[in-house]
Amino acid sequence: SSSSSSSMPMVGGLTKAQEEAQRYVDEHGVDRLVTKMMNGLIADKPEDPKLYMVKWLTERLSKEQLEEAGMEIQRKSASKQGPRSRSQSPTRKPAPAQHA
Repeated sequence: SSSSSSSMPMVGGLTKAQEEAQRYVDEHGVDRLVTKMMNGLIADKPEDPKLYMVKWLTERLSKEQLEEAGMEIQRKSASKQGPRSRSQSPTRKPAPAQHA
């Protein structure tokens, strides 16, 4: 047969590559992860979306995973307190150093 679908095996309208991609996404919960990150991003509307996403992902990694990625996070100091917690962009207001 000279049908064009003979070169690429189709499974339920998907190519093998698409099938494998879908399986990977499902196995690793990639769609849920990205959706949660997007929802947070849209809710917070940070000045620097990339920085937000990096922080969001690193908060969900173990110490070992971070080391593997060549990263190190000081969670305690970076999260709640500390002058550079929310927006790290100096273009906003230079927030007077107020110590509680």
